[in-house]
Amino acid sequence: MPKKIAIIGDRFMLPDVFREKIEAACGDNLDIRTVETAWPDEPMEFGNAALGLDKVKEYFGDPDEV
Repeated sequence: MPKKIAIIGDRFMLPDVFREKIEAACGDNLDIRTVETAWPDEPMEFGNAALGLDKVKEYFGDPDEV
């Protein structure tokens, strides 16, 4: 059974770079999913009590998408 890995990158740290390095180190028995956010072209958020994120220092995007 393949190992499941989620890679969440951005335009500064591209998820495909992480994917290539992980596949090179771990082989191809992996189920890798990637997401690329628009940071730094779009700003991060800083806490949001309405979303239950008031203790989160900074985040980007919608937590439900993760």
